[in-house]
Amino acid sequence: MSPRMALGLLILLTSMLHAQGATALRVVAMPTLAELEGTSTPNGAVIDERFLAAWRTERDRALTDRVDVLVLELTTPGGTLFHTRQVMDDLHALRLAGVRTVAWVPHQALSGGALLSAACAETAAAPGAEIGNAIPLEFSDTGSLREAPAKLLSDVLGLMQRCAALGCFATAPLLEAMVNPDSELLVVTPPGGSARLMTLAEYRRDFPAAAGNMSVRTVKSAGSALVLVNGANSVGLPGLKMLSVRAREELPAALGLPERALEVRPLPLKGRGIFGVAFGDFDISLLLIIAGLFFFVIELKTPGVGIAGVLSLLCLMAGFLMRSADGPPIVVTAGLLLCGVLLLLVEFVVFPGFGIPGVAGILLVLLSVYTATVGLPGKTVWEQTVPDSPSDWLLVKGFGLRFVLSLLLSIGSAMLLAPVLHRLPLFRAAFLSPPILEPVTAGARSPAAAGAVSATGFVHLAADAVGISSTPLRPAGKARFDGLEVDVVSEGPFIDAAQRVRVLRISGNRVEVRAEGPAA
Repeated sequence: MSPRMALGLLILLTSMLHAQGATALRVVAMPTLAELEGTSTPNGAVIDERFLAAWRTERDRALTDRVDVLVLELTTPGGTLFHTRQVMDDLHALRLAGVRTVAWVPHQALSGGALLSAACAETAAAPGAEIGNAIPLEFSDTGSLREAPAKLLSDVLGLMQRCAALGCFATAPLLEAMVNPDSELLVVTPPGGSARLMTLAEYRRDFPAAAGNMSVRTVKSAGSALVLVNGANSVGLPGLKMLSVRAREELPAALGLPERALEVRPLPLKGRGIFGVAFGDFDISLLLIIAGLFFFVIELKTPGVGIAGVLSLLCLMAGFLMRSADGPPIVVTAGLLLCGVLLLLVEFVVFPGFGIPGVAGILLVLLSVYTATVGLPGKTVWEQTVPDSPSDWLLVKGFGLRFVLSLLLSIGSAMLLAPVLHRLPLFRAAFLSPPILEPVTAGARSPAAAGAVSATGFVHLAADAVGISSTPLRPAGKARFDGLEVDVVSEGPFIDAAQRVRVLRISGNRVEVRAEGPAA
């Protein structure tokens, strides 16, 4: 064999191998419902920035590999119009480049998924699969979803009309009925005639005096969303060209390409698990609320009322205000917090010990934090706070894990920092002046114990000094030692006023005392 013949044979062999690779039927697949079970998106991956980036990576790879049949497997509840429109433009461009585009819907392609189905040249669906409900929505000022204005509705209608003009699985009236909530669509079959798809206005115009034996089936009434269910309301719809395919493996035969191999390219869009939900996003509102609880613990652990209490209130208010647009109204969340704080104050000031008001107060504070930060989707307070689906429960579990760990961190750090906060100039003003106590040896006579203050500003107090509580200690309050009033904290049960107290330990500005009985 001559070198020229060998080279020609090699080129022919290479071309045949390349053609063999190009004849594969490529499926770009969103995660299935089984793959998404137990994640943050159990109803399907969302059409967002992640989806757009992953799709364009596969689109570019398909063009490089000269794929001529590209199947987009859709399992989605929808997504943002901005990203959906860009994927639609990509699908239109692929069709112009000679690529046969097919949408395959094994479960559901709603909202933006319906738009992507319409942008493909063909659509296949499994029995019972749903396509539709593409009514455009927008977020209101309160964070709930509402119907988009007429301008946006007209824009989406234009997208559907373009898809119908290019040829897709449904006619323009069907596609428009998926978008326009006010449309009314009928299937009318005159006696001896063929079925026609028409609006209610067209029906009244063309059949002003309809015969009693005329068949009229309502496809969509006003105020509802059209969702086509393969094998149910899709049966007998004029102009609907939707293939019924039971499984992905049947796609080559259903598309008339039984000789093609099936190549699946999964998109990396699996939803997050509980740890991803808990720690995947930085939530500054929860951080502020945890900071508020941190300063609240500092306020309880230190005598007097000062900057820690003010910072606690400011952090809590800021955290609740930041989440007011994404969850229940601020009146609900802040109202629960206020009621909880009031009950705690009643417990500290009015009733000795720890009883029903204190428990109820703690529960209301925790409930307020939950309602303000859990972030359940919905339009009403009930939907935004009470989980009713696996994805809602995953959000609740993620919130619980995030909150418990954050709470332990805040309380633990507050307990550790409380004894040394008196050294910081910012917090020194939070305590009763003179702010700093210096212990002396038990039994030794302290000149300051009778009301004197040393030249350095320190108050000297014996470690076992005995005084009288001048206010109730719940657990913080004031006690008088030889005429000198000092901020103290009870080391155990609450102590009423006019009780003998003994100093147990002194740490920085913190003086812990124990009840010794009624004053003589």
